[in-house]
Amino acid sequence: MKEGIILALQQRHRVRHIRLLMPGSNLEKLVLAIDGQFPMPELLFVKLPGEVPNNTNLILPKTLEVPRLHRLVVTNIDLPPVLQILTTPVSLVTLGRRAS
Repeated sequence: MKEGIILALQQRHRVRHIRLLMPGSNLEKLVLAIDGQFPMPELLFVKLPGEVPNNTNLILPKTLEVPRLHRLVVTNIDLPPVLQILTTPVSLVTLGRRAS
């Protein structure tokens, strides 16, 4: 299943929504796959479910670019200090960061 998602993410020009919700080890590999530019997505939702151990530092790639992004929601995921994703969208409507 994870390999299929990675293959889909490689079609960057066709991806319109990214919604990732899975345990840490699988999610970490997928978060690494969303590095770089995604020209089409309007939604980016990344959630690490359940209790997060103190040694888990899952961070969105700082070079992630999503210029058409309308909604960004991350849960139990860290944002790097300089996040390219927040400097490129011109129509960001919702920004949510939650810890469960």
